[in-house]
Formats: sequence, structure tokens, C-alpha cells
Amino acid sequence: MNRNSCIKEYTKLLIPLMIEELYELLREKKKRVWTRKWIARRSEFGASSTLFRELQWELLRMDVEHFNALLESVTPMIQKENTVMRQAIPARIKLQVALTYIATGLSYRYLQAFYRISRAAISLLLPEVMDAIYVYLKDYVKGTNSVVLMAVVDHDYCFRYVNIGANGRNSDSGIFRNSALYSDLENNMLPTGGFLVGDVAFALKRYLLKPYSGTNLTRVQKIFNYRLSRSRRIVENAFGILTSRFRIFQKPIPTDVNTTNNIIRASCALHNWLRLTSPSCYFPKDCVDVEDIDSGTIVEGTWGRELIATLPSITDHTTNNSPRIARNLRDKYAEYFSGAGAVVWQDRMIS
Repeated sequence: MNRNSCIKEYTKLLIPLMIEELYELLREKKKRVWTRKWIARRSEFGASSTLFRELQWELLRMDVEHFNALLESVTPMIQKENTVMRQAIPARIKLQVALTYIATGLSYRYLQAFYRISRAAISLLLPEVMDAIYVYLKDYVKGTNSVVLMAVVDHDYCFRYVNIGANGRNSDSGIFRNSALYSDLENNMLPTGGFLVGDVAFALKRYLLKPYSGTNLTRVQKIFNYRLSRSRRIVENAFGILTSRFRIFQKPIPTDVNTTNNIIRASCALHNWLRLTSPSCYFPKDCVDVEDIDSGTIVEGTWGRELIATLPSITDHTTNNSPRIARNLRDKYAEYFSGAGAVVWQDRMIS
């Protein structure tokens, strides 16, 4: 189902529900009741019982099998006991609401009408469910909490380290220097010959390679930059796919800082889990950018066409004085890519 069809389906369902809610509010008596009638009819008319099956992918970004596996694991952490005053919200619906929120970016008001759960209840369940998701999937992503997302992405488009929540006014390199990862890298965390790839905002290190800057580059330097860009493209695609699958990131997240951190952390874990365990559904072949080495062009993946907005980048305007050992290492790789490690199409890609 395409985006326009989804919007039409949402609208057809939501407008009558919102009218019903307004009508209920107008005729509500002064006497307080524990459960409004429109909420009490959740099991009959809520999205979980109506459009959910048809809009499974659009609402959750995963298939039924993965949803059920996730539900089984988080239920003990999010299911509350019924009381004499009211029935507890089922864990299934809590998980559906939370996943729909990050997958679509719908407001609490729309989710309230869609799932027949009050906005107050949604604001309480969201951090609880996000935290439970991360507890279950924490082995899929490592990192620390902080509102800027800095991440290390591997060759398989997975986030292997995340730093969430640094102040957005800090630079990429400033956030990096203050992270636990930086300390580990400085203490030889990577194996011999291993290194990370960064953009020009980062300082050149013996464990972190970045492109040559400037316009008057030699052929060897241009080829090095091209070969490095192939790795960086994977990072850009990983962030792009995360943003296109979980549309909550395509606009400011209207929650408190702690809940925002939980949302980001859980979304990265979900991304890794679904990338590795549900590639055909979550990660179809045409979703990432690929090179056309015959024409020397990049064919954009489908994730780019699904974006309304992209995650903003943070730039670094400071001057990085790279150590000589790091500059020599970069020059060594540059010579290798133009010599023994050359590929036949690379000159065509820089022309």
C-alpha cells in the first residue's frame, strides 16, 4: 500500500473516531468515570482490531513473526495487572502503539483516536515500551546515552556503537572526543590494520581515516577519496534507512529528553535486529544506493524517495592538526589504492 493510500485509510478511520470523541466530551457528565465509553470499545473498534492487519508494515515496519517474537519477549516487562477499577492495557496494544509512533511519527492525538487509548496513557507507556525493547535487543547495539546520535556503522548497515544525547551545538569531533569509544580507540581497541572511516569533520588518526580536503588534489588523492566514499556511503545509507523506516526522526520529537533517548536507542536496536533477521521485508535489495561502474554514476536506493526530511548533520569548523603517523598512514593507503589495490573502474568514477 503506497503512502497516499495509507493516508486515505488513516483519514477514513480517524475522522469518525475524532467526531465521536468530541461528542462524548460534550455530553460527558461532571461525575468522573474511570473509562470513557469510546475507550471501552477499544477491542471492537480500535486499530488493533480493524485496519491493523492490512497496514502491518506501514504501522510497525516488521512482519507478523517478528512482531510476535518481540511481543513475547517484552510482555513480562510492560504488562500490568488488572484492577477492580479498570482493565490494564494489553501488552500487544502497548507495543503496537509504541511501534506505530516511531514508524509513522503520528501525534499522540491521532494515536489516541486510532488505538482508543488516552494521550495520558500513551505518554506513560511510550518510555516504558522503548526501554523494554532496548533491554531485549541490547545485544544488537552497544553505546551510551546522550540528543545527537553519533554511531559507528559496520559493512552490513548495522549500528555497532551509538552515542545518544550529546548537546546538538557540539561538533561531530567534539562529541567523538568525549565518548567512551574515543578512549577505547586511543587505547588500541581495534586490531592491527583496523580503522574507522569518517568525514572531514573528524581529526585524522592512526585508527580513523578521512578524505583529503581541498580542490587541487592529485589523481592518487582523488582515488583514495573515492574508495573511502564507498565505505562512507554505507554509513549514510544506514542513517537514511533508519530515518525512512522510523519516520519519527523526520521531524522534531515532541517528548522529554529521557523519552527521546529511549526512542533513539530502541530504534537503533530494532534497525539492527530487523536488518539481520528480516532482510527481505525490512531491507529489500533496491533500498540502498549502488554504483553503476559502467556509467560512473550512483543509483539511489528507494529509502531516499521515502524521506520527507533527513537527519541534519553537525559540522566541525575547527582546525584539526593531524599527527604525522596518521598522515603517513593515509598516504600509504592512497598509494595502495592506486597500485596493488586498484580496481579497474576507479578512474572512471573520478572523471
